Amino acid sequence: MNRMVREVLSRDFATCHLDTSFLFAARLVEANDKRFVTVLDEEGNACGVITEQILLRSHQGEIDQKTAEDIMATPVLQVSADALMSEAEAIMQIRKVQHLVVVHAAPLQAQRPIGLISAVDVIREWLIEE
Repeated sequence: MNRMVREVLSRDFATCHLDTSFLFAARLVEANDKRFVTVLDEEGNACGVITEQILLRSHQGEIDQKTAEDIMATPVLQVSADALMSEAEAIMQIRKVQHLVVVHAAPLQAQRPIGLISAVDVIREWLIEE
């Protein structure tokens, strides 16, 4: 897979803030075809993620009191927009995840998301190469 992540990434991705309610985050996950929401801090940097599985594990107790910050998974697994799709695939396989947040090429410390890569995007790349 020789294409760059920036050529494949989806720019249509859901985000929420740390203080977003559990129920609103659940609505975002349900409405988003990727079933993935990136949580942003006050500066707009990616600081966590919420998936269907995270919501299922967190759906107990006082959910009306929970926020995105309470339930999000960290750290955010990310890939540079200048990485090859094969690099994104390797990260997904090693970390056993289905999504990566895409950030600008440099510096990776600035985690302001510009898109999302999913396992389906990797599979599409396989099919294009066939």
